Amino acid sequence: MLVCLSMAVPAIASADSSMPRIVHEACTEFVRGRPYTISARFEDESQLFDPKVIYRTRAGGHWKHASFKKDGDEFHVVLLPREMRKQLEYFIEVFDEFGNGPARMGSPDAPIKLKAAKGAEACEQIPKNTEVVVMATGSPEPKPTPVTPVTPPVKLEEPQGECSNEVRPLYCEPWLWGGVGAVVLTGIGIGIYFIAFDGDPDKNVPGTIQLRAFGPNVTGAQ
Repeated sequence: MLVCLSMAVPAIASADSSMPRIVHEACTEFVRGRPYTISARFEDESQLFDPKVIYRTRAGGHWKHASFKKDGDEFHVVLLPREMRKQLEYFIEVFDEFGNGPARMGSPDAPIKLKAAKGAEACEQIPKNTEVVVMATGSPEPKPTPVTPVTPPVKLEEPQGECSNEVRPLYCEPWLWGGVGAVVLTGIGIGIYFIAFDGDPDKNVPGTIQLRAFGPNVTGAQ
C-alpha cells in the first residue's frame, strides 16, 4: 500500500507543471486618506498557495505583505487609509499547491505605481473579457506583431505600334518616305517653273533682248 501511494503522489504532481495565471489591470491613481482595494483573479489547474500583494507607500521604503481574501472567483486586498498618502507601489505574487511559480504581475524592480489624487477616476481592475497571462518574470507574453504583405508595384509597359515589330508594313520603312519626299519636291519645282514662264519658254528668259528699228520707207512699199 505504501508503494502505491508513493507512486501516485508524483503522478498527481506532474499533472500540473504550469504557474497560475493572473488577471489584473492596475489603476493609475488612488484617493489620499481613503482605503484602497486591489483586486485580481487567479486561474490554475490546481489549488492556489499564498496569493498576496507586496507593496510600499514611498519610493525606496520597505516592502510589506498583504494576503488576498477570496470572494467567489475574485480576490481582494484592502490597504488601510493611513497608508494611502502620496504614492503606492506594488506587485502581485502567487504559487500553486505544487510549488509552480511565483507568477507575478509587476516585480520588485518594476512595480506597479499609483499616484495620490483628490478624486481618482473609477477603474475596473478585473477585466471581464481580457486574460492577462503572467510568467515568473512578471511580464506578459509578447504578442507577435502582424505583418501586412506589401504588393510590389506593377510595371506598366509602354504601348508599341506596328512599326516597332520586326515584321512591319511597307509604310514604316524610312527609305520609302525619303523617295516620296523627293518626288514631291521635284513636282513642286516643275510647277513653279511653268507658273513663272506662263507656258512660253522664250518669254522673260534671262539674257534675251528684243530690238525693233524704226525709219523712213524709202521704197514706198506699204
